[in-house]
Amino acid sequence: MKKRFNRMLKSNLIKVFERFVDLSIVFGSILVYGIVVFYMEHGYLPHILDKLVETMYSIMSYSLYLIIVFILFRIYSPSIFERNFLSSMKSITLSLVLSNIVLMILTFFFGSQMLFNPVGVIGVILIQLAIFTIYKFFAHKYLSRLIQSSIMIIGSPEEANELAKEFFKDNDHNKFVSAIVYEQNGILPIETLDIMKEVAEVFICPNLNDSNKQSIMLHAIAHLSKDVHIVPKTYEISLINSKDESIDDTLLLHIPMMRLTPEQRFIKRTFDILVSGILLILLSSILLTAAILIKLEDKGPVFFKQTRYKRNNATFKVFKFRSMNVLQTPEQLNKRPSKDDNRITKIGKIIRAIRLDELPQLINVLKGDMSLVGPRPLVLEEIDAAIKLIPEFYYRSNVKPGLTGLAQVKGKYDTKDEEKIRYDLLYVKKSNFWFDLKILILTIKVIFTKGSVTEEELNQTLVQVLDQQGLKYTENKHYMRISK
Repeated sequence: MKKRFNRMLKSNLIKVFERFVDLSIVFGSILVYGIVVFYMEHGYLPHILDKLVETMYSIMSYSLYLIIVFILFRIYSPSIFERNFLSSMKSITLSLVLSNIVLMILTFFFGSQMLFNPVGVIGVILIQLAIFTIYKFFAHKYLSRLIQSSIMIIGSPEEANELAKEFFKDNDHNKFVSAIVYEQNGILPIETLDIMKEVAEVFICPNLNDSNKQSIMLHAIAHLSKDVHIVPKTYEISLINSKDESIDDTLLLHIPMMRLTPEQRFIKRTFDILVSGILLILLSSILLTAAILIKLEDKGPVFFKQTRYKRNNATFKVFKFRSMNVLQTPEQLNKRPSKDDNRITKIGKIIRAIRLDELPQLINVLKGDMSLVGPRPLVLEEIDAAIKLIPEFYYRSNVKPGLTGLAQVKGKYDTKDEEKIRYDLLYVKKSNFWFDLKILILTIKVIFTKGSVTEEELNQTLVQVLDQQGLKYTENKHYMRISK
């Protein structure tokens, strides 16, 4: 009975119900605000039905508002069943702020006085946040233990421990690693299948032996009805969205070329020109102020220019606001900056913290060297070295480099190169206008999120992370068990 209840809590139906409650709160908060304003102006409460009809009429006039709320909630995914309480509230807050800014703009153009002034918008946001905070807090408090999934990781000691470390360092999920099983010389321990019975989900590392991977998937899915997650090898990403075909009675998978069609390139280029042009005009005063401050600090050049690869591995000069000292050796120029890098200037620390140093690349976008969304343009030496190690890396040059990308919204500044490559290849595989729009919206969230970690945190072992979090564990050369 408990297992059935837990499964129901993790079903799509309960998430649809949660989304319905979320949207009802957004709508209801505007009704509540209207009642409060009416009471403050007249000294008595209005008839609830009259105020409901009035509010519904207003909301129907601004149906775009609710559509935007739905889209933002879907993209930022503030579900308590997928995230912890704090992460859920961060996503909700950003969604509400952005959608209510749209509401204020709509009320300006359509003439409604209900929420035209900023005070009205702030009032609505405060009511919404108060209701969401109470609702999500108690939902998380009483459901967190029921919705948390116990998982196991299977792979080589290096890969499995690294993946487990990521789970314990990232609190933006409802999963707990209770077991790690190690593959040694292509052999899994005999306890593997017994451990699998105790968990809800199974995570498989990329370089697990193919026969072991097949056996684990068969047993987990067919016999135990477990959810299975696989960290893909780079070449396996090309299989995503493949189309099934048949020759006579033989099943084939057709893998389309990883390139944009002429129609997609036209839409992408048109969007790039419009948005980059508008942003350069709107942000011109901010860009000019940053340029003056950089110049005044040390009299050096305002822009940093460096040769990078663009589409089809042609070269171009990428523009950035200079955030480091002018006098650097060639080795220092190609060295990636760290969080406390002494090469960074005082103004550089500020513009890097608010991601302002990348904005001159809007000029590259307008020129056509870059796109708003795409894999980040890397230093030539990094790309040449990566292609030798990972041939699939070449596919990322099938699209223009971008001001932001999937690797930037899914990873962090210090995400490992192999993970960034997976995201870059996935973007090339799935690239389309709506996917670009989603990444741009997610980028807004990233701007307000600190994504880097210290060098000490990067070098921590799994055992150190577990000790730091006060978790209990037992281990041997075959597997590790972890508990709270």
